[in-house]
Amino acid sequence: MKQSQKILKNIFSLTVAETSSKVIVFIYNAYLARVIMPDGFGIIGFATAYLSYFLLFVNLGFNTIGTREIAISHLNTNKYVNSIISIKAIFAFIAYTVLFFSTFALDKPLIVKYIIWISGINLFSNAILLDWVFHGNERMEFLGLRQFLTSSLNLVGLILLVHSKNDIIMAMVVTVVSTALNSLWMLLLYFKLYGKIKFDFNISFYKEILKSSIPLAFSNFFIVILNTIAIVILGFLRSDQETGLYNAAFKFLSLAIFPTIIVQNAFFPLISRSNTLDERQKVMKKYFLLIFLIGAVISVGFFTYSDYLVMIVFGKDYISTSYLTRVLMITAVFVYLNTGRIVPLIGWKKEKLVMYSIIIGGVINIVFNLVLIPTYGAIGAAWASVVSEVAIAICLSYYFMKITKKLYLSDGVKMLLFSLVSYGIGFILFKYGFHPLITGFISILIFAFLNYVFKTITISEIKGYISK
Repeated sequence: MKQSQKILKNIFSLTVAETSSKVIVFIYNAYLARVIMPDGFGIIGFATAYLSYFLLFVNLGFNTIGTREIAISHLNTNKYVNSIISIKAIFAFIAYTVLFFSTFALDKPLIVKYIIWISGINLFSNAILLDWVFHGNERMEFLGLRQFLTSSLNLVGLILLVHSKNDIIMAMVVTVVSTALNSLWMLLLYFKLYGKIKFDFNISFYKEILKSSIPLAFSNFFIVILNTIAIVILGFLRSDQETGLYNAAFKFLSLAIFPTIIVQNAFFPLISRSNTLDERQKVMKKYFLLIFLIGAVISVGFFTYSDYLVMIVFGKDYISTSYLTRVLMITAVFVYLNTGRIVPLIGWKKEKLVMYSIIIGGVINIVFNLVLIPTYGAIGAAWASVVSEVAIAICLSYYFMKITKKLYLSDGVKMLLFSLVSYGIGFILFKYGFHPLITGFISILIFAFLNYVFKTITISEIKGYISK
């Protein structure tokens, strides 16, 4: 199968299931936020953010290394699965023990500690989760299906069992159970396709993996900081209600940037196998074209219609979330740019360069959150996110330029400008009384027309993905 056809197949396999699953995730988050109110949504957000630091210890960069090595040679599958799942199982027991006892030091109500203890079960589900194996073997259809099943079980469980703000514990139980069931399903699928798993504790092999995974672990630690430290600090310094409002805005950010997962998963195996400068530049041109196209349409669209989206999704109790969403859409623009740098650098075994960049951004994020949140609360947290992503973009672009000799920014700038113009026209029509769905559709048509006229993307390029 040709490179372009393989990319298209991977993207198609992921897009249908991944998009539907993310939509379902967003629906159940909207339902949950409305039912348990901003206070309860803030508690859920705080517990999830707190857990994420313990998940880091379980993963420790193993999944990414396993994916890369399996993508390079599928013969590595059993070797890496046996070793990685063995060590992750041990780490999960250690992590849950530390998590459980650490909550006694938290100055939080007992309900918050209950939620953290229940959510901690996800450590074990994560330890046996084998999505990275199917990613490396380019069985993208299973990745999308897993996400769809998890989100569907969550939604059904919440609708059946969670009906008021007093059901916050049940809400977390539903999430934990659905995650565990899907991890077990993927484990059984692995048994069927690749055979049984043997626990293997090869110290020399672990040393080899850790050389590559430790830089990724540091990178992942600061990525988690970028994604969660604001909620954690808000949870300690501000009210549960304000934490819940920021958590709701962050759900819009998560929805806006989820296509990056589809694109990077589709391209990562091919990127990992590109060794020469010419090969890398060819793959990067296609990669960045999709990243910039999707990022411009979604980020500017959410920014433009944030007031309408917040009212429709979360309701009047979350009206303050609208401004936070607009600020976080600025963050989203730089997340798309940074994803375009991070994935290739990891694929080309430049994990340390990624680590340096993200550490710098993470440190800046911590400092700005600590300075801004006590005075400005959630608004300060949102702007701290923007500043840190800009810092990461500068660092990653410097390293990327040294390797590929190109930054691939011109198409991105054009698409962002076209998107601003397109949605600006749509917003004017919206203010004159046109329905937002109609104005949004008009904006996308104008955006497509501008790209066609200025030949940012041509018909021949689109055909090339299919015919080459």
